[in-house]
Amino acid sequence: MNSPTVTRIGVVVALTSLPPWIVVATRRAGQLSQDQVADAHLAGYQQAMEHMEMAADTGPQASPSSRVPRPVRGQHAEEHGR
Repeated sequence: MNSPTVTRIGVVVALTSLPPWIVVATRRAGQLSQDQVADAHLAGYQQAMEHMEMAADTGPQASPSSRVPRPVRGQHAEEHGR
C-alpha cells in the first residue's frame, strides 16, 4: 500500500470511531451528573439534620425581624385620620 491509501484508511477509521466515542462520553458525563446530584442531595440532607439538632439544643430563637418595633394598630388609625 502506498502512503495516501494508508492515510485515507486512517482518516476513515478515525471518523467512523468518533460517533460511538461521543455517545460513550456523553453517557459518562450524564452518569457523573447524577452521582453529583445524589451527593449534593445527601450533603443538603445532612446539613438540614445538623440545623435541626442545633435548633433542638438551643430552643426557639427570635428572628431579627421580630425585634423591630412595629406600630400599634391605634397609631395607624390616627395617621390615616380614623
